[in-house]
Amino acid sequence: MKSIVLETTERNASLGRGALNKLRKQGVLPGIIYGTKIGNASVLMAKKDLLNVLSSHGLNAIITLNIKGQSIQAMIKEIQRHPVTGHYWHIDFGEISMHKKIRTEIQVHFEGEPEGVKDGGIVQHNDTAVEIECLPHDIPERVILDITSLKIGDKLTVANIVVSENVQILSEPEKVLVTVVPPIMAEEDEEEQEANEETQAENETP
Repeated sequence: MKSIVLETTERNASLGRGALNKLRKQGVLPGIIYGTKIGNASVLMAKKDLLNVLSSHGLNAIITLNIKGQSIQAMIKEIQRHPVTGHYWHIDFGEISMHKKIRTEIQVHFEGEPEGVKDGGIVQHNDTAVEIECLPHDIPERVILDITSLKIGDKLTVANIVVSENVQILSEPEKVLVTVVPPIMAEEDEEEQEANEETQAENETP
């Protein structure tokens, strides 16, 4: 995975909530870089630039941040959102070494329409996150599983994922990612989920 530059400016850590909210309305997001080369640094960045990085490279993007006269290689550690609007509110970056392995999660994408769907089956996504360990530049940009040949009752697990020999998959091989279930089973799962939600709501009622 190639590194992409995200322009940032150093932020005065004493800026108050009102000043930061005003900046957010102007399309500027606050953030912090946690690192060893420069210590922790408070920064500002254009929201549109961050969105461009995420849309083209995803959450595992290797980002070059220019701050305090130095270029820092980093990855996004956390994106904080406003609790009501869901808008991006604050970004945490973590400095990385391109020569040191890291652990991260990648998302698995599914391609095709299973044969079982044509017979009335329903695709059930159990999980799409897989934990890996590798050097930053070896992080796969995209992992795709072809589910076209799946019939009713078939499934794909972590063991079906093919990645570079430089990438170690840490998730359990038998972890189910996707399966094609009969319509009756899908309805039972939905009814069970609704029942669990009702029970939870009753327990939370004072």
